[in-house]
Amino acid sequence: DSSLLVEVPAAASSSGTAFAISPDGVWLTARHVVDGCDEVGMVISPGMAVKARKVEMASYSDLAALITDGAPHPLALKFDEELRKGQAVFHVGYPQGRPGEAASRLMGRERLVARGRYQTEEPVLAWAEVGRTRGLSGTLAGMSGGPALDANGNVIGVTIAEQPRRGRIFTSDPSNLARFLKQIEAEGIVQG
Repeated sequence: DSSLLVEVPAAASSSGTAFAISPDGVWLTARHVVDGCDEVGMVISPGMAVKARKVEMASYSDLAALITDGAPHPLALKFDEELRKGQAVFHVGYPQGRPGEAASRLMGRERLVARGRYQTEEPVLAWAEVGRTRGLSGTLAGMSGGPALDANGNVIGVTIAEQPRRGRIFTSDPSNLARFLKQIEAEGIVQG
């Protein structure tokens, strides 16, 4: 696998995207969005916010779970499907603080090497961007932590990085997503 080096800056206020995976209040996001934060909150609709009462982070991947007292509309997970080069995926979230999406096609696997505030090396999926929400230009910052959805609307990964000049988007590897879900299930955070 080729490698992608990401510098994780010092902890500071940040924003990203999270999505519910359980009506009991389990949300997924990217670890770098919440790592180092004293408090984590989510705006779940205009004028309505909720505070995470617990945050679980994977030590081996850029994944985190946020625990609240409930969640609307959990998304279906399907990280065990066989992926094919050229397969389409849709990245949704809040790039630049506004709702938006990017469409991409699977290129293959790479190795993400994170250095800085925390250090990890993990397999990731590399996607070539092929389109965006009308009017969305520039960085996709703020989309980190959002779901990567297949053509049927199933979550197959979590968006964790971008290379804007090369038109690349990176998502969690399905094996790390499965591992993290087993971890939080074993800890009694989410029911299998």
